[in-house]
Amino acid sequence: MDYQDFTLGLEPAGEGAYRIRVSSPAGEGSGLFRPPGDRTHLDNGLPGAASGQTREVIQESSQLAAADPEAEARDLFRSVFQGQVLALFLQSLGLVRGSGQGLSIRLRFDPSAPGLAALGTLPWELLPDPRGGFLGLDRSTPIVRYLEVDRPVVPSPLEGPLRVLVAMANPQGVAKLDLDKERLQIEESWAKEPGVDVGFLPRASVETLRNALLDRPAHVLHFMGHGTFDAHSAEGKLLFETPEGAVQPVSGRDLALHLQLPRPPALVVLNACHTARPAPGAGLDPFSGVATALVKGGLLAVVAMQHAIPDAAAIAFSRALYGRMAAGDDVEAAVTEGRLAVHRNDSRSLEWALPVTFLRAERVLDVQKVPHQITEQIRDFSGYVQEKTEGFVGRKFVFEAIHQFASANPRGYFFVRGDPGIGKTSLLAAMVKNEGHAHHFNIRTRNIAGTADFLRSVCAQLITRHRLGFSSLPPDATRDSGFLMTLLDQISKRLREDQRVFVLVDALDEADRAGLASRANTLCLPEILPAGIVFVVTSRRESETELPLRIHCQQKTLYLEHGSRDNLADVEEFVRNQLTLPGIQVYLRVKALPEAAFVEQMVEKSEGNFMYLHHVIPEIANGSYAERPLEEIPQGLESYYQDHWNRIKAQDGEAWLRYKLPVIMALTVVSEPVPLDAVQRFAGVDDPLRVLSVLKDWQAFLHEETFAGDGGTKEKRYRLYHLSFLDFLKKKDEVEVSFRGAHERILRVLAGLS
Repeated sequence: MDYQDFTLGLEPAGEGAYRIRVSSPAGEGSGLFRPPGDRTHLDNGLPGAASGQTREVIQESSQLAAADPEAEARDLFRSVFQGQVLALFLQSLGLVRGSGQGLSIRLRFDPSAPGLAALGTLPWELLPDPRGGFLGLDRSTPIVRYLEVDRPVVPSPLEGPLRVLVAMANPQGVAKLDLDKERLQIEESWAKEPGVDVGFLPRASVETLRNALLDRPAHVLHFMGHGTFDAHSAEGKLLFETPEGAVQPVSGRDLALHLQLPRPPALVVLNACHTARPAPGAGLDPFSGVATALVKGGLLAVVAMQHAIPDAAAIAFSRALYGRMAAGDDVEAAVTEGRLAVHRNDSRSLEWALPVTFLRAERVLDVQKVPHQITEQIRDFSGYVQEKTEGFVGRKFVFEAIHQFASANPRGYFFVRGDPGIGKTSLLAAMVKNEGHAHHFNIRTRNIAGTADFLRSVCAQLITRHRLGFSSLPPDATRDSGFLMTLLDQISKRLREDQRVFVLVDALDEADRAGLASRANTLCLPEILPAGIVFVVTSRRESETELPLRIHCQQKTLYLEHGSRDNLADVEEFVRNQLTLPGIQVYLRVKALPEAAFVEQMVEKSEGNFMYLHHVIPEIANGSYAERPLEEIPQGLESYYQDHWNRIKAQDGEAWLRYKLPVIMALTVVSEPVPLDAVQRFAGVDDPLRVLSVLKDWQAFLHEETFAGDGGTKEKRYRLYHLSFLDFLKKKDEVEVSFRGAHERILRVLAGLS
């Protein structure tokens, strides 16, 4: 929605009165008003607005039961909108409605002028609509505050893609918030907008926040956590975390200082209590609140909360806010939709009035739409990224090495190599999740391994992320690296000398070389990269001849070593994080095993392999090893696979040959997820219940996906989880005949011969 402004310029008129100067689509005018009523209750929160867990440190208990903010807002409206002011307002509404536009109600004043700081405590967001309802709940009449400060209004140019950095802080010693749920909903809101990168900064301190914004500037900074207003210092504060997880109170002034950046965020969203609250009394600094301090520091747009906001309301607000911004709404309209979401969450409270919009420029964000012909070419790996980053820990030493390489070299390839299961894919998935780079995952078990797959998806991502202006991919985009190089050259010309654009490619060893010339690079990776471009590529630890690459620019290889101190430290952290699982605690009690001993032995048994832990710890937790002491649990990934194989085979020798082995062999041969009836036909097993029992036996090694079937029904499909297990199966001499037989049977089934 396009808006015209209805600006109310407020100035002191003496003796508690204020002069109003109107600038509007219907013309200019003036008026005079005196704030009505006793506003002391507004310093204690809106009645009914603090139900449930809130994002403040000290729960407010001094709300005045007799306070009626709605009544006061009605009085405020009558005081402001009268005479010429009311006439211009009604005429402006009619004019913009006739043109299909909205009317943005802008309250413009200088809080440092005598008596004007008190205007920040008035219930502007609750102003009634003369036509019924509230102005603040109608996207055609958003209410924003324009604070006059001695900073120029110079919107920073936005270079695509639109980047959002979410700083998460939930320190020890204060009430725990459901930040994971809010994070998931923000991710879901932007998931369908390929031109947006969302990164997350967990356990944020003010230092790590500044470093993150220096390394990778963001257009939107979203803070989720606790806020408070310190009565002693009369300052609003956010509660960040120290490296040890303790509370790190940061005032609005200090945060504004840390956001003095070459390219500061265009929008800051503070989803925390009391962040929009001004100083509560005369003689205090009117810019001592968090949001007002950021505005004084030069930020052009800040969305913050007036008082204590319940966790559920904060989550509902952020989900709707980012959902609508992803759809193209500007800040005013998106905030209104956020208000409506809070209202739907609890229509009896006034929680929807808690968000406040401070805005000093128009269209601070502009999420441009990318043609469908481009976006449909992007392969969606979001589910895979979520799967691979579940429980992710550590790898700081790898991230540091990558960024050091990028800083020290103008361009180049950074290779991460290691054995199966050591966490290469999770590493790249974490970079995608936290930093939002263009990416491609080769997944042989899902038949995603072709050169055309890679070129099509990555080229489309680069076009959308960097707004390169192509409406479709040319016919030769997937023939070779020519079009990819054209895009990289265009991006390179836009970069400053210190900027880097990353492209992430996982499991290069799994990529299919079919159709490539013998001397061509796998996936047609460019031999030389333009300035500012860095490819991060993972592969198995094999000899260099196994990766036919011709690279003529800077490159470095980092080998992930199972027994290295850094890798084992990350493995230990992962195991410690699993101690909270109820099944693990039961196992420790039954075996009279100290936690420290369990962690030490699991690290040793894992041999530094995360895939081993991914399988074994859930089996311990679900009781599969209840009869075994920890010493008898298999050591190493290969031994674990063999142990499970032996256990299933030993249950019933006849069943093993008749249907258990054929089912697992069928899954070994197919490359796509297949439904139960297909597994049954491919295995040649008559009874579907037997197939289900086998799938349950091998559940730890399978990935189960749900697809939409005919008529809206849901259909489960199955595939092998990890290539290392497929390799284990193929190396077994005893299944060689079964493997060939399964392959031949599937070909006959597909040909309709059986």
